[in-house]
Amino acid sequence: MLSFPLLHHMIAQRIVHRQSSALVGGAVIILLIAGLGFLFLTNTGAGNSDRENDSGNNGAGMSTTSSSTSSSSSSSVQSSAGAVLFTEVSKEQYGGSTDRGFRTVTSSTALTALLSTMENPPSISANFDTSTILVAFAGEKITGGYSIDITGVTEQNGVITVQVLEKKPDTECLVAQVVTSPYHIVLIREPNADVEFEIKEEVELCPGS
Repeated sequence: MLSFPLLHHMIAQRIVHRQSSALVGGAVIILLIAGLGFLFLTNTGAGNSDRENDSGNNGAGMSTTSSSTSSSSSSSVQSSAGAVLFTEVSKEQYGGSTDRGFRTVTSSTALTALLSTMENPPSISANFDTSTILVAFAGEKITGGYSIDITGVTEQNGVITVQVLEKKPDTECLVAQVVTSPYHIVLIREPNADVEFEIKEEVELCPGS
């Protein structure tokens, strides 16, 4: 039969063992909860990071689109000059106006008035609902060797630019001693055009020089 002191010692050991087991079990549970919490926070942070990356990528795409749209808008505003087709109506060394000048004709009345200023006017007809006549007069010259040409027509931002080349002989050249009045008349398929003339002058070199 166990003595009372021995029995008391055994009971105390069992109580201590149970308390230790309880403490160990509690520590394990705490560690498990902490581990689960850490995993949850890690996954949440990664998800937020992915969302931030996605957001950043979406922002970059919008910036590229905006830049492209701005570039397209800039190109449309700064349009380049385009060539305008023209038809030659009349070109002669004689019979033009005695006065140098450049004319835009947009009506039958204006055409009649223009032809009345010419020494030997050509026969011209045009539909001014769809066309404009452009005229370049060199004026009266006391010798030959002079010429005037409409070399090109361009359009930019609604404005028609007419390139005109005037040539005169070098002072050392032998030329015909006859009065001339060169002119050039062309037609474009642009009614009521806003026109400006761009004049270029050149000296014609003597033949064989």
